[in-house]
Amino acid sequence: MLLVAGVSALSTCAFVLFVPSHKNPNQQVAGSKAAASAAAAAAQHQPEKQQQTQQQPFVQQQEAAGVRQLLDNVSALLKDVRSMGVDFYRTLSVIALYGLGHINESLLEARAIEVGFGKAESTLVVALLCFSVFLCAYPLGRLDDKYGHATTFALGMAALVAGDLVLLFSGAWPAAVFAACGFWGVHWAVVQGPMLSAVVGMAPPHLKGTAFGIFYTMMAVVAMVANTMFGSVWHMHSATAAFGLSALIIVVTMVLTPLLLPASAKVGRRAAAGGAAAGGLKPAAA
Repeated sequence: MLLVAGVSALSTCAFVLFVPSHKNPNQQVAGSKAAASAAAAAAQHQPEKQQQTQQQPFVQQQEAAGVRQLLDNVSALLKDVRSMGVDFYRTLSVIALYGLGHINESLLEARAIEVGFGKAESTLVVALLCFSVFLCAYPLGRLDDKYGHATTFALGMAALVAGDLVLLFSGAWPAAVFAACGFWGVHWAVVQGPMLSAVVGMAPPHLKGTAFGIFYTMMAVVAMVANTMFGSVWHMHSATAAFGLSALIIVVTMVLTPLLLPASAKVGRRAAAGGAAAGGLKPAAA
């Protein structure tokens, strides 16, 4: 048995060593096809790579031109912003403080619900506010033309403080909400009329659109800060605390307004036009 096993092992080794191996024909065909496909793909992608290599400097030039254009636009914007003038930004600072003390009318609706009005009845607050603006807008516009922005700003701030104080000290008296709407209507009439007139009047003639862009951007940021602040105070303390804070901010703004507002905003357009005409000059274009 051992002899037979040894002969079998020697035969197996001799077969492995001396008999040549034969490849499967199917495998040879598949391998040749794969090699041909790889060669064709390489030949196909070579022109694309060459084209991409040739286009790469052009793409880089376009990207560099786009970056330069963006930097030029930013530089032009900053130049326009700087050229608005000191008086424009002094007036804008007063408007920003004014807006910081403004409580959104949605909180006035919430106050109406707190003192006993239903949700449907609370919408009358906004209707009354709009009616008050309707009554006050034209007279305040005339007043602004005659006496200047300082006068109308002071009236608007005083009306806002009066409305806040009514809500602060009236408790749960429902009629106080409507009284506050009357005062707030005067304030809103100033915001919608003389305040925009101040923005136009202080801007250079060729940058009035830019002036409105700066104004509304600033007012959006101020409104976000003010609404967050008053909403947080209302939630953590009470509605009266929010109205008291609004009145305090507006009183501080009234004190600072004569210092911040430029002299050109304290004179009415009619008076300025009359003085220019008396001096033989044409009034400046708004």
